[in-house]
Amino acid sequence: MTTPRKTLVIHSGTYKTGSSAIQLYLARAQHHRKLGDATYPMTGRGLGVQHANLTAEIRGGWSFDPARGSWARLLEEINTGDALTTVISSENFASFTPDQLDQVGRHTSAAGVDVRWVHYVREQSGFYNAFYVERLVSMRPEFANRIDLPVEDFATWSPIDLSVLDYASFADQVRASVPGVDLRLRPFSRPHLRDGDVVADFCATAGIPHAPGHAEVTNVGTGWRTAETARRLTPLMKLAEIGGRVAGMQNADATRMRWIALVRSELVAATDELGWNAESAIYLTPEFREQLLARYTAENERVAEIGGFDWPAIVAAEKPEARNVGDFAAIPASEFAYVMQRVVALLTDPPEEIAALLVPRPVPSIPRRALQRLRRTFSP
Repeated sequence: MTTPRKTLVIHSGTYKTGSSAIQLYLARAQHHRKLGDATYPMTGRGLGVQHANLTAEIRGGWSFDPARGSWARLLEEINTGDALTTVISSENFASFTPDQLDQVGRHTSAAGVDVRWVHYVREQSGFYNAFYVERLVSMRPEFANRIDLPVEDFATWSPIDLSVLDYASFADQVRASVPGVDLRLRPFSRPHLRDGDVVADFCATAGIPHAPGHAEVTNVGTGWRTAETARRLTPLMKLAEIGGRVAGMQNADATRMRWIALVRSELVAATDELGWNAESAIYLTPEFREQLLARYTAENERVAEIGGFDWPAIVAAEKPEARNVGDFAAIPASEFAYVMQRVVALLTDPPEEIAALLVPRPVPSIPRRALQRLRRTFSP
């Protein structure tokens, strides 16, 4: 009797194409045993919802933790386990270099597993705007000296190389690096998604069951008031010296990032309460949108050839949203004060999960001159 070959489905994003919703669905469906004969393994992701540890291992990054699972362990589990299909997911696959993709190919080829690679493409100007907003709201201190640059200059300080928008070039490299790969490009465009839903579309594309209505979660939009408040709070994040306060402890970088993430979550929670996120912030002008898309004409024509769908027509049909960023001075001072109070509280008094890890030391004081400058900036 011939043993059926195992299939590894690799979902690589792209960023800003509903990956969080897909990952949350897969993690929860796995927990509730809704994936049939497929599995979404803990190996390579630990307690998170995406397989960040596998991407960290390939990159040789500081965040790789052998205890959370490696490629060798994952592929051994695939070959010795009962599941015919194993799914792994991380947007960071989308930014792999050719050498890193070659490593993935060597791992999977040596293990003798079939690879189905699922990659969503999004109209590039929509991606650019969404990623720019996300970077503002991240409030990462290392961006403090760049976030006042115009949106047109975002590529000069983007934390990832925006060559991820060269979708066809990436697809060509995946096919060159992973022997026998079944590459499936999909358009991230609601009229072209199965049932208008990216989770249902992914499950159909990956060849795994989908339980309608089970565990899908859609990200809340980020309004321009939230994004512009984050832009003004980022220098304050730098003055709070979170990096220095976690220095010397185990997994200091991971703890720093988690602390910043909790502050960001508090910002969004507070602004949600105020109704600031009813519509997403749109920073692009029609003129810049056209300039952006002109750069990708050849790439988008190649996507159509590889993906088997008329991607240039889909891009052309995407209705551009009008720029909606208003005057920050028009935000009521009481509303801003409420948001400020919520955010600063997590800087002066760390969240419980962070406080439990910290070595007691004096909290850095924010210079009075800096606070006065902030007050002037925020005054209506």
